[in-house]
Amino acid sequence: MPWYNPRMAGDIVVVLSDLHLGAGQFHAGNTLEDFASDGAFAALLDAVARESERDGRAAELVINGDFVEFLQVPRADPIDPAADYPPAEYADMGPSASARRLRHVIAGHAPVFDALRGWLRAEMPRRRLVVLRGNHDPHWYWSVVQEALREAIGANGERRTLVEFPAVTYQRGAACMEHGNQYGEAANRFRDMGAPLAPGDPSQLETPWGSKFVIEFFNRVERDKYWVDGVKPIHALIWHALHYDPSFAFRSLVALLRAAPRLAGVRDEIRDSWLTNLQTNPEFAAQRYRTSEAYRAEMHELLGHALGEIDSPDAAAPGAADPQAMAAQMQEEQDRRLIDGATQLAQAHGASVVLLGHTHRPVDMELRNGARYLNTGCWVWQMDLSGANDSRWRDLFANPHLYADQRRLTYARLDYDAGGRITARLLEHAPEHPVDPPPAAPGWAQRLSEFVRSLLARMRALIHGRKNTQ
Repeated sequence: MPWYNPRMAGDIVVVLSDLHLGAGQFHAGNTLEDFASDGAFAALLDAVARESERDGRAAELVINGDFVEFLQVPRADPIDPAADYPPAEYADMGPSASARRLRHVIAGHAPVFDALRGWLRAEMPRRRLVVLRGNHDPHWYWSVVQEALREAIGANGERRTLVEFPAVTYQRGAACMEHGNQYGEAANRFRDMGAPLAPGDPSQLETPWGSKFVIEFFNRVERDKYWVDGVKPIHALIWHALHYDPSFAFRSLVALLRAAPRLAGVRDEIRDSWLTNLQTNPEFAAQRYRTSEAYRAEMHELLGHALGEIDSPDAAAPGAADPQAMAAQMQEEQDRRLIDGATQLAQAHGASVVLLGHTHRPVDMELRNGARYLNTGCWVWQMDLSGANDSRWRDLFANPHLYADQRRLTYARLDYDAGGRITARLLEHAPEHPVDPPPAAPGWAQRLSEFVRSLLARMRALIHGRKNTQ
């Protein structure tokens, strides 16, 4: 018999994930910013709010993880959008630094937070907001971060209860929601997502080595290659880059292995020699990779062992002869893991609908136990070149600007009928302008002000970096 709850009769629930809001100001030089759909987000909320009021139906917005990209917002205050900050500026996971980062994000995406303020409604029909944690924003664990969001969107007084921050999983009747990183690649799993504290240091959040890789390497890579964040998972990116840009692939791999806890499956002397050569001269290694079939075969085997060990120690395997095939295999493996996770959640919570995010790839499928699995995808650039030929892949690496503005603004909608039964749909928001246009060119006074602010911010970052190295 279908599950139902009369108290939810007629409700609307909108679920989306993986917005990855940074500090904004992409057009001022912040190439770490991935979110460019502020207006589209506001338009979606406005449309659902008007429907809610017209039909007298309560509504709820659930942001299922990775709402905010805390790992790519420096703690500096003020910040220079174009500055290449040292890793130390991103590494503090304490409550104070986390709240400061959120305030930068709020300032950089005023239309988003204005829309959330307008979304909340204490009168009937009520409208609520639920924010779950993802691997890029476990910072919602801190109460001071929660309060900073409440303050920004006017969730005080009688409106305070309109905003909720579940620890890990959110269940609304027969619908169960969780971000999904705990089921994906090992790089992004926490020991305890409910209390994601650093071992031995309750003043800081845990930093899985996938997060360390972002902080210590990827932030600087994205300054030059702003589009690389569209390839998921990171292991697949390395395999793709090995085919089209081996020098970048080797630099990425060295950084990944530095952040990883260990490297097994390869003899120590081979591993040390290999990493030393890559660190010393990645360009020379790239040239050898292009010209020597024997070296390519050796690299594929070592890379397969390394990435297999990093991602899943019990499933390390030798590398494939075809880097693209290996990348596709790793993406398929990540999708399979989340399908298994959705199946577990359905069984554990008696859910008929399970909603996850994390992979950035939208999914709508029936699980083997009869439950429905929806992955809400993402609202940032996501590579979808399935079936693409070699020339198109080369074009991506050569002309990323032709692809990086292509975004599918996917989300899920749950409608409860008069008996409380759920109708679940995976939808795509298609506003007239899904990516906001760049702002008008600033005048001379604004440019002078921004130059002075940028100069001061760079001086502070340099001084702070020197202190951290002493």
